[in-house]
Amino acid sequence: MTISLTYDEKVAQRASALCEEHRHRIFAQTDHLFVGLMVFQWLAAIGAALWLSPTTWAGQYSHIHLHVWTAVFVEGAITLYPIMLAWQAPGKASTRYMIAASQMLMSALLIDVTGGRIETHFHIFGSLAFLALVFVLTITQYRVPGPKAALATLMVSVPVRFAPAKVRP
Repeated sequence: MTISLTYDEKVAQRASALCEEHRHRIFAQTDHLFVGLMVFQWLAAIGAALWLSPTTWAGQYSHIHLHVWTAVFVEGAITLYPIMLAWQAPGKASTRYMIAASQMLMSALLIDVTGGRIETHFHIFGSLAFLALVFVLTITQYRVPGPKAALATLMVSVPVRFAPAKVRP
């Protein structure tokens, strides 16, 4: 028994397959973007630790400060696992979740490494902006119904106006 598909059904199946392939490619590219970002953050945290507090003194003896070791090893562990996932399983939801969790942990450790300086707290906002972009892409690609999808679609589709609106007298 053979089932014959109509032309419209074949087109719909092919369109669905192409859409799924495109969605996976976007997620994989986003994961690889975050790999580069996380490596840069790791190196920046090491540089900040070396610049801000390279050594600690106990009397006349100096030692490498704990923040340097934290930047190298703890932030390295936070960075390397999502990188491994992004290369082994790009585009999977679990990879994106691990990257998001690592971004937030990276923000907390960067604040700790810099001694709680107020400027490093803005790293959280930058990370949230990147993660929100991934969230918007996820919602609009899945076409999830509901208020989140409406908000995400609105965020993507509404043009930003830089010129003031004309006021009628």
